[in-house]
Amino acid sequence: MSEIKKSLNDWFSNKLSASKKIEIVQNKISEVDTKIRELKQVRKFLVTSLKDVENGDC
Repeated sequence: MSEIKKSLNDWFSNKLSASKKIEIVQNKISEVDTKIRELKQVRKFLVTSLKDVENGDC
């Protein structure tokens, strides 16, 4: 939590350059994209598992 607070304080107090802000946002976008990929894999597994149970294959 303290890291988030410091990041927000730095962001809004103009302690960060525009290039640093861009870097931060690009990194966060990458993290979100990774999480989305992971969640899609979990969803695919769950859908397959549900179909297996419904078909009596499990």
